[in-house]
Amino acid sequence: MQVIAENGRYKPFTDYRILTAADGVTGKFDKVTTNFAFLKPSLGYDANNVVLTLEQRAAFNSAAQSSNQSGVADAVEALGRGNPVFDAVIGQSVSGARQAFDALSGETHGSITGTALGGAMQTQNLLMGRLHRAGAGATGQGGAFQAAYAADGPGPVQADTIVLPQLDPRRFALWGEGFGSWGRADGTANTAALDSSTGGFTLGAEARIDGTYTLGLAGGFSRTTFDVAGRLSEGATETTFGVLYGAGAWGALNLRLGALYAWHDIDVTRTISFPGFVDRASASYDGSTVMAFAEIGYAVDLGQVRLEPFVSASALRLHTDRFQETGGPAALTGFASTYDLGTTTLGLRTEARLGADLPVEVRGMLGWRHTFGDVNPTALLAFAGGASPFAVAGAPVDRNAFVAEAGLDWSLASDTTLGIAYNGQIGARAHEHALKGNFIWRF
Repeated sequence: MQVIAENGRYKPFTDYRILTAADGVTGKFDKVTTNFAFLKPSLGYDANNVVLTLEQRAAFNSAAQSSNQSGVADAVEALGRGNPVFDAVIGQSVSGARQAFDALSGETHGSITGTALGGAMQTQNLLMGRLHRAGAGATGQGGAFQAAYAADGPGPVQADTIVLPQLDPRRFALWGEGFGSWGRADGTANTAALDSSTGGFTLGAEARIDGTYTLGLAGGFSRTTFDVAGRLSEGATETTFGVLYGAGAWGALNLRLGALYAWHDIDVTRTISFPGFVDRASASYDGSTVMAFAEIGYAVDLGQVRLEPFVSASALRLHTDRFQETGGPAALTGFASTYDLGTTTLGLRTEARLGADLPVEVRGMLGWRHTFGDVNPTALLAFAGGASPFAVAGAPVDRNAFVAEAGLDWSLASDTTLGIAYNGQIGARAHEHALKGNFIWRF
């Protein structure tokens, strides 16, 4: 006899009469096989009937293939008989059980850390680019470059100095920058792939003090949407942030630093679907990010090109509040969590004028970023009424990534500049690309 786990609900320690013979049962089946993951069938006989009995003989985590599945399996089994989630899982085949554990996991709540880091790094890159342009090489204090040219008539090559047009080095500046980015974190043996996109803007004001120091204040808003198709989950994070930043220049040495505080409004919607079970759950909760960052660089003028090797570092703490999903029996309770991440970046910035009479400046950056701390974020969750919380890992953050930026600034007038830039980071499992446009008015 072959017992197949079709769609439906199967109860352990339950007898099913599968054969009745009015004139009596003769003989026995030689063996019983099944594809149930956790239930073992056995047969009983009386004079006129054959009875199938299903009994749990295996732990739920015996079907798990990953740490996330194993944690969910233990939590579901702890719910016990009579709970709708337990009853829906116990009659699954091995493949159905794994699908159930993935669907029930709430993995997306753990993946929010990576999107928060990406948003914070976008803000850091934006401000570092702004501070770089606010320095002597970018605000346009002017510069003199040696040039060689040949006269119309015969004779030796003449040397002279070309003075580039000066922007107005006034003390105050108002600036704004809009940005949009898109990225993807590939799946692992434990987590599903995550796609995200972000749009937002930043407004800032700054002042130059005695030609050495720059102090500024900025704020902005961004909205990140994310989709974890492999877990039928999606959501959005709306972020409002404020930043205090500054810079100092002592000859060729430049120091830039800042501190950020951000408020997050997080919304997540999940569809939980596996054989014989469908549910939908959603949650809305708050979070916050505190971040500090600094960069030190040394500028080298090479004719019409300016190079600046630099090293930067940042420290970030993300906090998410406790939440309760709304939905059916698969809805989860999430506990408050705190994540700490740090980064170091080693790179090279460059800028150059396109021509002596053309008020256009091109700039670029190449670097290598290392991330440490909670690069494998987890969320602590529990089923409603469940006494056994479980930890589920979200999409991991790449420890190492290549970062790059390319931009162009056009001086419309002595006090007005327009710019556009591309920024990207590429790691072993994740990549993110951003486009930014900025406007600066000095007065």
